[in-house]
Amino acid sequence: PRCHSTSSERVDHATIFAEEAPYVAECARCRLRYTVSTKIENWDEFYDDGYAPYQKRLKHHRGEIRARWLAERIGPWLAERLAPTRFPLPFGNGRALEIGCGAGSDLRRMVDLGWEATGIEPNPSAAEKARRWSDAPILVDLFPSPRLHNESFQLIVAQQVIEHLDSIDRIGNEFARLLAPGGRLFISVPNSECWSARMFGPAWIGWDVPRHRTHFTRQTLARWAREAGLIVDSISTKSHANWISQSASQLNAGGRTSLFTRRRWASLANRYTAWIDQGDSLLLWARKPAITKAAA
Repeated sequence: PRCHSTSSERVDHATIFAEEAPYVAECARCRLRYTVSTKIENWDEFYDDGYAPYQKRLKHHRGEIRARWLAERIGPWLAERLAPTRFPLPFGNGRALEIGCGAGSDLRRMVDLGWEATGIEPNPSAAEKARRWSDAPILVDLFPSPRLHNESFQLIVAQQVIEHLDSIDRIGNEFARLLAPGGRLFISVPNSECWSARMFGPAWIGWDVPRHRTHFTRQTLARWAREAGLIVDSISTKSHANWISQSASQLNAGGRTSLFTRRRWASLANRYTAWIDQGDSLLLWARKPAITKAAA
């Protein structure tokens, strides 16, 4: 953790079935949760071409296309109210960057909403899919990348990405470097204090160790953004019925029985977690100050 404390405690409900497997610990000082594991020599085996996000089904989202058509005729403010989309990003005409764009599904949606979008993706096969699907430039590289220029983006998006990255404080500083003054950051990460994490324990798919190296709570995500010099506008949660059903399936595979493998029960749990604001994902909106301290 960033505080460099050597004191930590194991997160009980994240204990993995196998005793020798990686586990999740929580720093006693800053409360950041992180994966403790033996050194892994080859991370590529965890992110090969068969990795699920690279196989994501690609389809055009009519909602964004219709909303953009309206925005071009009546303006984005009115279009957002007459034709709201399920996608969490707003209309835009500036430069946007998606970190870990995978096969390009969300990058295409950003283009459809009017953004001049660029993606960065380390997997060459996924990057090529994203390039063909989104018609946006793709940088095949790891993040952070020195090939990205200071203050060059009005919007940066990282959905279910930063929990995979090392040196999380460096990642926050990199976002601050790349955002133009007043630029916005949208982050989604698994919510390690959600209802599903406690209900399914180590079977909750949001842990996904050892791929996920940092496990955020609402408090640690907000502190991470503020320590990078960003202003936190909002943090909310989002529920995923498919996460609930998949976690239940993993629980069953571990020898325990769960009703939530059934679509009806998973849907009910999804609605319940949304109602109590205990969804599986945390959604952060933050922004870079319009006038930075250096400029002032």
